[in-house]
Amino acid sequence: MISPFSHSRPIVTAAVAASLLMACPALAGIDASFDDGNTDQSSDGFPGTAGDGWLNSWLTRTNSRTTFISGPTVDDTQPLHDDTGNYLSATLGLAAGQTGGVTGVVTRNYEKVHDGFDADAVHIVHFLFRPDSFTSNTVFMIFERGGSPISTDSATIWQIRGNQANGWMVYDGNRNGGIREEIKTGIDLAAGRTYAFTVTVDPTQQSYQVAISDGVQQPYTSPELGFRSSATSVGQGVHFGGSDSDGDTFSFSLDEVSFVPEPVSAVLIGFGGLALFMRR
Repeated sequence: MISPFSHSRPIVTAAVAASLLMACPALAGIDASFDDGNTDQSSDGFPGTAGDGWLNSWLTRTNSRTTFISGPTVDDTQPLHDDTGNYLSATLGLAAGQTGGVTGVVTRNYEKVHDGFDADAVHIVHFLFRPDSFTSNTVFMIFERGGSPISTDSATIWQIRGNQANGWMVYDGNRNGGIREEIKTGIDLAAGRTYAFTVTVDPTQQSYQVAISDGVQQPYTSPELGFRSSATSVGQGVHFGGSDSDGDTFSFSLDEVSFVPEPVSAVLIGFGGLALFMRR
């Protein structure tokens, strides 16, 4: 586990960050909660529009065999959390007449600097994700990478995957395009269950840490993980989706996507205590 004082500037563990995010929801940054529904006239809708820290609308990417059978669309019939209301829902499968594997993501690019958020400084990425339906061959993917990918590769910065056999997994990259270790978190993948993810990203160290909680199993906090790519700067795009090697359909829901400054730094700046806290 990363020590809060492991670097010259403070970085909190992902678990502590998640707690502080709950206690301090008004931290500045970038967020998408789909409050404005299905619209292209608001940054907080789907597909949305550029603004409020987002460089563009939500986009969909698939391989040539895949289509979004349902959605993506904003719904409110089965909220991911008691008080979240609207959320994004999507189902992917084979397009008519196609055979082979299914792969696709919803993706959005965000500004490197916005409203107190700086992607080149230590920051927090938080989101709620629910796998609604899947098969034994489905792999859910959540990752950061520039460009227009449909899956992870050597240019991926941080990544999380989940499947029926192994549950949720995180990846320790070698900071040069490869993966040193795939780490099983012990958090099972269950259909219809909401998972809260908090990713603490430190571009200065090319590292990140992941916390996962579902309110059922023991929460998980990863050790410090290396970026997969050699990037020393982030602020690119975040991607949510998956694949199914047999071409079966799968679905997921997404809510409360946010990018905020590291909470400890942000809170202490407000109280004038940052200099004291930075002492090792």
